[in-house]
Amino acid sequence: MYNRSMEKVNIDKYVIMIKDIIDQEEADFLIDMAKGATDEEWDAYRKSLGEEADSVNAAYGDWKKQMLWLELNPNLFERAKDLVESINKRCIYLINDHYQTDYILDPLYNIYKFREGDFMKEHHDSGLSPDIKLGVVLYLNDDFEGGEIYYPKANLEIKPIARSLVVHPSGMIYRHGVKAVSNGERFSLAGFARLNHSNS
Repeated sequence: MYNRSMEKVNIDKYVIMIKDIIDQEEADFLIDMAKGATDEEWDAYRKSLGEEADSVNAAYGDWKKQMLWLELNPNLFERAKDLVESINKRCIYLINDHYQTDYILDPLYNIYKFREGDFMKEHHDSGLSPDIKLGVVLYLNDDFEGGEIYYPKANLEIKPIARSLVVHPSGMIYRHGVKAVSNGERFSLAGFARLNHSNS
């Protein structure tokens, strides 16, 4: 689960970055999948929201073309499933080791694309569900400008580093947003960790 190329950085007391949690070949595979996806495949998530699409879009920024939900696209899902499951296992092992808590991680079956001008409005992850304890972002690339994740209440801003994982608590203190991308495209995976009640 852990290899020597990985490096854990404590951003503050509760936010961590783990560098090189995936390798370049894995990152390129997922980026190429995203870049090669059709408009219909990118649009599957918006269509799945139905009448809620506009309200979700208004709450978080322009989501209509930002999320490639692999589970809604069977061909893409089958190609990426084994890799994503491997990445999930790496992530949750290192998260549990750091926080010394038994979490489970929602499968990272979505690829986010921020184009020039795309951003994410401020929010806290537990606002989506009280079960969410941690937010998780895995950056696939860093050859773009802008797109920093920022936490105004914690006075933090993190510039994405390719192949790195950022983990933050879900509560109001770590309310966060993503600054607009000013040049290039920003690709990432994202998800949430919850307490594992299956062993209790």
